[in-house]
Amino acid sequence: MVYPLNETSDQDQAAAKRAFQFFVGWFLDPLVYGEYPMIMRLLVGDRLPKFTPQESDLVKGSLDFLGLNYYVTQYATDAPPPLPTQPNALTDARVTLGCVLSFFLLQAPSFVYYPPGFRQILNHIKDNYQNPLTYITENGSSQNKGMR
Repeated sequence: MVYPLNETSDQDQAAAKRAFQFFVGWFLDPLVYGEYPMIMRLLVGDRLPKFTPQESDLVKGSLDFLGLNYYVTQYATDAPPPLPTQPNALTDARVTLGCVLSFFLLQAPSFVYYPPGFRQILNHIKDNYQNPLTYITENGSSQNKGMR
């Protein structure tokens, strides 16, 4: 799940939504709606492949189940557009992602486990992707062997 780094910032709220679409919508939107998320089409432009109507019909509704791996909560802040000569999959979303140390339990460097995020991503998928049959295929946290 992706949250805005600054909850009161409109830019960070938009960045969190973009990050989610670039991570999750990239895969689920074609399977549910037959095309990539609008924000990806706008920001990636001609570098993003386009579905023909036949391809869209073929992939739309073809999701048998969703296998969800959930490990980390990330926080997004708005980032400037990449240089026109250097766009790539890591910068297209115009987002800087990271983990924040506050009241959350830190399990490992750069790893924040926020249990409510797990429920929120499940609810988001249910509400926005026609409630697919979802299996939790991976979940957990890293652990230092010396810690008990």
